[in-house]
Amino acid sequence: MAIKLLYNDLRIHPAQYQRLIVDWHGGLTAQEAVQNALGSSLGAQVVQDLEHNNREIMVSWVHDELDQGSDVGGVASLDWEILDRSILVITYKNETTTDAAIDASTAWMLADEQQPW
Repeated sequence: MAIKLLYNDLRIHPAQYQRLIVDWHGGLTAQEAVQNALGSSLGAQVVQDLEHNNREIMVSWVHDELDQGSDVGGVASLDWEILDRSILVITYKNETTTDAAIDASTAWMLADEQQPW
């Protein structure tokens, strides 16, 4: 039982990609999963960026087995219970992020779909 978190920061060069697995338990919130995966400092920054509507961040989720996921544009907070085997995607980008960086990030995430949990 686990949550997969894909973190990518396209604001820096070279871009930063992290694939993290968090143990799941009943009642686990998305915020707890993010903080467990990224640590308290970066996890708190993600939460704060969402709370302040920072346009550089997008957080989305999907659960392939249940065919569920976030709406287009991602989520506005992490204050919700996350389901086992969900995938959280956190992406930072800004006006200097190139199309090539976005394409590379997309390719990385698609390749990760083939990786075992």
